[in-house]
Amino acid sequence: MSDDWITDPDAWNTVRLGNVTLPGICVVTMSRGRDIDFKKAPGKDGGESTDKGANAAKVKIRVTMNARQWREEWLQVIQQIEPTQGKPSGPFGIVHPEPNSRGINTIEIADIASAPPTARGGIVYDIDCQQWFPRPKDTKKKAPSPASAPSRSSGLFTNSGTDERFNESRLRPSGAEALDLALGPPERTGTTTVVDPETGTVRGVI
Repeated sequence: MSDDWITDPDAWNTVRLGNVTLPGICVVTMSRGRDIDFKKAPGKDGGESTDKGANAAKVKIRVTMNARQWREEWLQVIQQIEPTQGKPSGPFGIVHPEPNSRGINTIEIADIASAPPTARGGIVYDIDCQQWFPRPKDTKKKAPSPASAPSRSSGLFTNSGTDERFNESRLRPSGAEALDLALGPPERTGTTTVVDPETGTVRGVI
């Protein structure tokens, strides 16, 4: 595409949106800037400015049609590009020397306005567009779910909700007590006579 409107005027008079070419003669204007928040203190010169980043570029397409065949083509085109309720209009690739030379290749349509037709000037449509930006990807990661505690059906809990392993440790003896139970009570190997040391009498037998 040539950027010379003298040698290639058709390139400047024609706009292509997506897979359709707008009928009629198109005039494209564009504005682009940044969002500057300027705060001024009362009674003081100057102020403080805060740069909030670049705004979406604005592209305006004025379509003028003064021939009947253009009007018939337009009725087909507008069905594909007009923003309606529940139907966003865009994004569309745009082909025109002015926005393309400034790095704008994709737009979305915000508004389409018309003016009453005249016998001499035909009918005019103004298409207000803005630069389209892809939706940023969601970089937030979901937090891992905490490890679940053993359920009551896992066999580790009794009906009362206590850990069976704890109950078993309370019921089963350990150490010397377990050894005593395994060996049983000590057997008697004989009898002992208890004698009173003062009187010398026998007090009993154990």
